[in-house]
Amino acid sequence: MKSFIEINSRIDTLKKLKLDTLDGIKSWRGGLIKNKRGRADVSRIETKTQQGGSFVIYLKRIWSPYKKDGIKTLLKHGKVISSSKQEWRSYQRLQSAGVNTPELIAYGEECGPFYEYFSFIITGEVKNAISLDEFLGRSQTTFERNKVLTAVIDTIFKMHQAKIISNDLYSRHIFVASLQSTVKISFIDMPRLDNYFWLFKRRVIRDISLLNLSIPIHSLSLIHRKTLIKIYNHFFLTKSFFRSVEKKSRKILLKRPNRFKQFFKKKELF
Repeated sequence: MKSFIEINSRIDTLKKLKLDTLDGIKSWRGGLIKNKRGRADVSRIETKTQQGGSFVIYLKRIWSPYKKDGIKTLLKHGKVISSSKQEWRSYQRLQSAGVNTPELIAYGEECGPFYEYFSFIITGEVKNAISLDEFLGRSQTTFERNKVLTAVIDTIFKMHQAKIISNDLYSRHIFVASLQSTVKISFIDMPRLDNYFWLFKRRVIRDISLLNLSIPIHSLSLIHRKTLIKIYNHFFLTKSFFRSVEKKSRKILLKRPNRFKQFFKKKELF
């Protein structure tokens, strides 16, 4: 079994918290905000800098990875790549495409010849931001809403311009920070990114369909959903794009009704 840890920043803070070794990572207790049935957990850790300022880091640990995922990376890359390393690389690719992500602090893994045993990733907090879900659930003017939706679509288009496709383009993974007259969009928790140069349009349609379905039905009206897709089509310039997204959304609903229960009884998606 091979063990590896890479620390990109905040090394003094990690040493103080004893999070600079795999043993320290495994033994950390406190700040738990999510537990995925023992397979993985996420902790929110508040700490201070040497200058006295405070900041927040997030520790995500994968305790019981799916063996099929390790075998899949072995067949694709010739070696086992952990979930956390994939997420780390995904953030780097998004940053290269000009997309904002959390600060990358550290990651590590324990991998065998066929699958991973354990991995972790530590990231910073997206400051003064809320999820797109939370933003759309609040009361705001049509102008404010459209400004944020336009900024979200601009960011997605940046990602697509770099030929990057996401399997996790859900509204809860998109964070919004309003900075006076500007809007800053960041993507979090997107470990599964792919580069596609063939059948690209089909995968773009799937991305936009997933985003539309992931937004709670009470948070965005049908009119605003049409606006969201029309804004993206301004870049794509395809007459059939709107109808293709609607068709793909219906297919996703039929395949995964439990994940998108909120929409399943809705006859008109757009």
